[in-house]
Amino acid sequence: MSQPVLEYYDVILRQEDVDTLREGEWIADTIIEFHEEYLERTALKKSQGIRLLKPSVCYLVAHMQDTSDLTSVVPADLPTSQAIFIPVNDATDLTCADSGSHWSLLVYARPFNAFYYYDSLRDSNLKSAIAVASKIGPLLSPTKPNFIHQKTAPQQENGADCGACVIGVIDVIVNRLLQPQTPGTALNPDAIMYVNDQDILPPSTVRRALRDIIIKLVKVANNTPGNALRAGDDVPVSTA
Repeated sequence: MSQPVLEYYDVILRQEDVDTLREGEWIADTIIEFHEEYLERTALKKSQGIRLLKPSVCYLVAHMQDTSDLTSVVPADLPTSQAIFIPVNDATDLTCADSGSHWSLLVYARPFNAFYYYDSLRDSNLKSAIAVASKIGPLLSPTKPNFIHQKTAPQQENGADCGACVIGVIDVIVNRLLQPQTPGTALNPDAIMYVNDQDILPPSTVRRALRDIIIKLVKVANNTPGNALRAGDDVPVSTA
């Protein structure tokens, strides 16, 4: 394992993580975690009722045998969050959280009391997603949430872009949720939750954009006296 190249709040990126943003590489769970942390610190700023679950937490939930202690694993505000994004991995090796080969996305939308499922390989992770939904659902609502398989979700064109598709879908839905709502107007589930290939950025663009953000953050960290690796906390960050 190489030395860290960047510490961004609670996320530590190493060179092997950054290298998975190259074309044809399977994006590491640490990159997805970084993307979520970056959104939380820039676009969300902890005030939107939107929760992005980290891959490590999702992994724990997926493999919990006894869910009676679920509240000790997930964030405390999960039962009241309006939208919860859950990256799903097909990992089965309990000794290694990043042992899987495919990412998909589960999104719980409280206004509609429903889980929406997005899979860039049709239904490759459907079984895992249903299992996660069944475990976490009782914590979110006394009424069993609906499970809606979004079969028009963006589809990958190779064997490596599942992570980029997940990141692309997260960006689209988060952006929609952040748009001002007209007072007295009911939310339209299709307008918010329906995502197809034309809605997301191409995977190559997603990879390049994340790589550019990381490079800029590394420069910020390196230019901060006494903070050679860290960008975040009290360090002003600009990626413009």
